[in-house]
Amino acid sequence: MSTRRDFLRTTAGAGVDTATLNSNTVRLYRTSDHSPVGAVLNTSGGGDAIVLTPTDALDPGVSYTFEVTDGL
Repeated sequence: MSTRRDFLRTTAGAGVDTATLNSNTVRLYRTSDHSPVGAVLNTSGGGDAIVLTPTDALDPGVSYTFEVTDGL
């Protein structure tokens, strides 16, 4: 089972700063217990989107929270 969700966060004229793209500024975790999900972080080719790929399959029927902090 593949799970994919696209989210859009816009900041006019700004791309994703790869120098600050890390697990402290972008997080995916189980909503119920805040258990972090291991993931690989990257940007789109144009640097205008965050690409988060979980290292393991997400559990079906479980809610997850995707968080981007102001540090990005």
